[in-house]
Amino acid sequence: MEDINKEELNQKIEILLRIIINDLKDLKEPGEAGWRKLSDLNELGISGKDLTKLQNLGIIEKNLMNEFRIRYKDNKIRQRLSTFNIQFQQIDYFIENLEMLKQDFERLQKADKIVQEIVSRAQEDKKFLSFAIAIGIWRMLNSSDMPAVVDNVLSAGFSPKDWGIISLRSAPYFSLELAKKVAEVEKLEDAFNYMKTIRFTSETPNLDKLDIYNVSRIKEVLRWQKICEILNEENIKFLGLSWFVVFILEENDALPSYIDLSAKVANIIKECITKILRVEYSSLANNLTDSLVELEEKHDISWASGIIFLPEVL
Repeated sequence: MEDINKEELNQKIEILLRIIINDLKDLKEPGEAGWRKLSDLNELGISGKDLTKLQNLGIIEKNLMNEFRIRYKDNKIRQRLSTFNIQFQQIDYFIENLEMLKQDFERLQKADKIVQEIVSRAQEDKKFLSFAIAIGIWRMLNSSDMPAVVDNVLSAGFSPKDWGIISLRSAPYFSLELAKKVAEVEKLEDAFNYMKTIRFTSETPNLDKLDIYNVSRIKEVLRWQKICEILNEENIKFLGLSWFVVFILEENDALPSYIDLSAKVANIIKECITKILRVEYSSLANNLTDSLVELEEKHDISWASGIIFLPEVL
């Protein structure tokens, strides 16, 4: 590219490439992406004079609708604009993954619809909220590796291999114990059966509980009673509801994999939690962090955050 006004033209080129990228992110077909009229480009700081320069350099093309865009498919242009390799790679990514992105966009729309229904039911039905919290706590514990100090595991009579299997089977018992602090629920099965009747879930998972002897040993290893004591009502509601919403979205294939759309779903979930609990999400998260810090630093339960944690999507 000629040196004349090179820096200024590069800024215009970057804007034009960003237009293509944004159009592709918005699921426009490659043939339609990036085209803009002069009036639209003027608003973005690109003048007719700029376009003339870029046309003379062979960098942009013009269609029958008097719209302009970068000739991004031309390999020679790409070589000349090697400074913008990252932008061209982004364009290629979105084109190659267009069908996946369309599916992810459908997941985003589905997630929004499901979350709005959760908000509505939780605000109107106390039983729904209680059962949602119980299921969410179960899902959290079921997603944990149940980390523990090896010496404590061995002292309780478990082998490391047995611990990995048996400790997870305590999830139904522990989740019910924690949920009962804030919710009216007697059996976890009741929660799942209720959600099946309103078609939020399709089946009840295996909730076989351990015998009291093994439960007691696991509680001792994890220092579960202290964890239950330190977690306050807000923590439990926050954890339960967060995990429940994500669980239902997972069950309905409503979690996008593309990072931008996943972030949008995360924001939808956070707004949902705020509406239901009537507390700002950031405040809920900070409160939970305070409780975990107390468990790990004051009570030396270093594994607490490996058992009590938010879903990865959040």
